[in-house]
Amino acid sequence: MSLQSIGFFGFLLIVAAVYLHLPQRWQSAFLLAASWVFYALAMPSMLGVTTAIAVFTYLCGRGLAWRGGAHKTAFLRLGVIGMLGILAFFKYNGLLGGVLHGWRAAAMPLGISFTSFAAIAYLIDATRGDCEVETSFIRLALFLNFFATVTQGPICRAGALLP
Repeated sequence: MSLQSIGFFGFLLIVAAVYLHLPQRWQSAFLLAASWVFYALAMPSMLGVTTAIAVFTYLCGRGLAWRGGAHKTAFLRLGVIGMLGILAFFKYNGLLGGVLHGWRAAAMPLGISFTSFAAIAYLIDATRGDCEVETSFIRLALFLNFFATVTQGPICRAGALLP
């Protein structure tokens, strides 16, 4: 769904109307659900990838808070290498079709670059202490997958958006 389409405008109006009438404790969960509906409308098969990236980033972030010192660095490295690996796979897996017979290239999920770099920025900010490690999966997943920013940006700093 293009951000310049009537369909997106209608989706945005419905989401905004419902969001404004919800109690504050349900607003983040609703926005995350709306974002995942947006992804599912764009490319249903990639919703699992989007969710897996959010889970992976959440677990790496929790690992940063769980241990200090060398363990903290290990979780940061794991998160950064994992995100770059996921991004590289989806960006370049089409090249394998020419090398490996029978290889079917996987479609690139909507906003994979944005989501990957936002996750890396969050992990770096959390390691540096520029933001707190997010304890709510819903809030972190919403930060990574918010439908209104994922295809156009900008990549916001976690310390500015998560609170």
